[in-house]
Amino acid sequence: MTERLQAVTVSKHELQQEVKERKKAEQAIAGHLRNLELLSASATHFLEPMPLDELFRYAAHRLQAVCGRAVVSVHEYDGATNQTILRAIVGPDDKLQKAAAILGGDPVGLAFTVADGPRWRMIRGSLAHVEGGLHELTFHQLPLPLCRRIEHELGLGDTYAIPFVLDDNFMGTVAMLTDRGEGLLNRSMVEALVNQTGLALKRLRADETVAQRTTELEIANKELEAFAYSVSHDLRAPQRRVDGFINIVQEEYADRLDDRCYRRNCVPSSRQG
Repeated sequence: MTERLQAVTVSKHELQQEVKERKKAEQAIAGHLRNLELLSASATHFLEPMPLDELFRYAAHRLQAVCGRAVVSVHEYDGATNQTILRAIVGPDDKLQKAAAILGGDPVGLAFTVADGPRWRMIRGSLAHVEGGLHELTFHQLPLPLCRRIEHELGLGDTYAIPFVLDDNFMGTVAMLTDRGEGLLNRSMVEALVNQTGLALKRLRADETVAQRTTELEIANKELEAFAYSVSHDLRAPQRRVDGFINIVQEEYADRLDDRCYRRNCVPSSRQG
């Protein structure tokens, strides 16, 4: 009887364990399918033409959707000024409101000069933990006490960053300021979404370059047409004077000119074929 009871107990425990594992597997499959749907939807959206600001906002929202209660910021790199510029920031409303209150306004638009060392680390890097937190993320240009106050009042934990890099072309970074105790969620999804954003950003910049060059070419053509018209107009008066002089020669000296001389000197250039 005891052996049977033990066997039943073991069997029940194994069954419970199997049910748990099956539920865990089903949840993993469901999560994987949700991630595939999110990546498919974002890839389709990134193919649509959109302004740069909209692209950055969309990327921030997509990333924040897989990062729990983290605050996600998207920074564009401006090679002309060697600065990263905050283009979009998304996170829980309570955290964003506190950040705006501490900073005295919307942080979008804040720019930070990039030192050569950190820039090359970002160009060659991937998703990584930022040891110095917000202070390091702003290249020490946001005062340390202010950074620590923001991190404390917003309940922030670790900071992570990943660059937009294509063909050694550094285009910006995405930062995830995680919720304290939560850590960074869905690392693989973060990397996939950042790669999608980088490709979309490169295509959009290429389109803008083509459009700019097309506009410049149209302007140059119009200037050339205006110049050609001006030159043509300016030459009309001298041409009329030359034609008038030739007419006088024909009338006064026609009987003194042979055919060869007449053809060479008295046929107006405007009438020659």
